[in-house]
Amino acid sequence: MNELETLELLTVKEVAEILKSTPKSIHTYLSGAGSKPRNKFPSHLYRKIGRKILFIKPKLVEWILAGAKMEKTKVKEAC
Repeated sequence: MNELETLELLTVKEVAEILKSTPKSIHTYLSGAGSKPRNKFPSHLYRKIGRKILFIKPKLVEWILAGAKMEKTKVKEAC
């Protein structure tokens, strides 16, 4: 078996349950859009496959145990 076959992936709904949050909040933390800086999940925790977002469970657990630091998005300046 290769690494990809044994990798456990979680949906947004499953991550929301683990973090005691809502899927809507999880999607907000995935989005970098907006005019204000906001907290965002580090990109190494998840993968986008088409329109579906899957979290890599071992990396998510490691991130939580390490203190769950969010990344800050950058404000896009008007032209």
